[in-house]
Amino acid sequence: MPLQMPTLRRLGAVGILCLLVTLVVGFPAKTAVEYIAGLKEQIHDQRVLLGRLHHVIAKRDSGSGNIDVSSQVSEQMLLPGATDPVRAAHLFDLASRAARRQGVRTKSTNTLASYTTNGLRFVSVQVAMTATLPQIQNMLVELERQKPYIFVAALDISETNVAGAKPDLLDLKLNIVGAANAGQEEGAL
Repeated sequence: MPLQMPTLRRLGAVGILCLLVTLVVGFPAKTAVEYIAGLKEQIHDQRVLLGRLHHVIAKRDSGSGNIDVSSQVSEQMLLPGATDPVRAAHLFDLASRAARRQGVRTKSTNTLASYTTNGLRFVSVQVAMTATLPQIQNMLVELERQKPYIFVAALDISETNVAGAKPDLLDLKLNIVGAANAGQEEGAL
């Protein structure tokens, strides 16, 4: 009997050691495999997007994508104003009004590059502010539902870096775009 006990203990210790090694090596390996599978899916999605962008650019460069849509757009959908600075000021006003209705003040505003395509002149501005997530959501809905039609082209949300700020406040940079007829005067910005 004394000979069997140490053998059973060794066998049990080896079994426990094998189980621990399997858990320590197997769990991270499974997690790594899932992570790599997720990366492969992201890469595939990005390749599909790049293919679509390549198709759009090739279509635009060939001239077949240049269709004058300005005649199909209602005047109430377009930004008022004869020059780009006036249109940009109107965009700033629309964004600051939407922010004020949510109790948010704009911190800074910048005019971005304007461009013409398909018979329309697109004016872009960037507005920076600090707000909570529900305030941001309500502003975005309000901005995209009003006339003239304006679109959120880019949205950058990050945690606020202000000392002593509420933990639910977020810094927001919002790029919005509005359209006007390209036939109108295109003032320099």
